[in-house]
Amino acid sequence: MDILNNPDKLAEVIKDSLEKLNARQAELDSIINPIDEKLDQIIDKKAKLADECLRCGYEWVPRTMYTKYCTSCHSPYWDRPKLKSSGQSNRLKYHFKFI
Repeated sequence: MDILNNPDKLAEVIKDSLEKLNARQAELDSIINPIDEKLDQIIDKKAKLADECLRCGYEWVPRTMYTKYCTSCHSPYWDRPKLKSSGQSNRLKYHFKFI
């Protein structure tokens, strides 16, 4: 209770407390900054690993090395662009001649 009655002593205690808090904050920042940098690297790496469906435009991070189909539109041709139709079928037409 002696500190509360003496303003000079109270100011000194507050000043010391603030210095300790600032030192602790600097220490915690030195610990957190490398973690934040590592998280940014992981986020960038995941963005590079993301697949994008060339049919519907959906992006996702695959769980396996090879993706069989788009997880949104379920197209097995997710890695091939959609061909523009010119009114005719894009399939090759084979003509068989029977003998």
